[in-house]
Amino acid sequence: MTIKSIPVLKEKEAEKFVKMAEKSVSKGSTVDFSKELVKAHAILKKAKMM
Repeated sequence: MTIKSIPVLKEKEAEKFVKMAEKSVSKGSTVDFSKELVKAHAILKKAKMM
């Protein structure tokens, strides 16, 4: 069985990766689950679990 090596980012590639990761984290994102909550509530109410 062969073991694959793990690629390592160096210099410019590593710096670019870190900058892109920081940019992605700083953007932040939200997901609106309000429609799903209404549906789930209706299902639970119909099943007499609420």
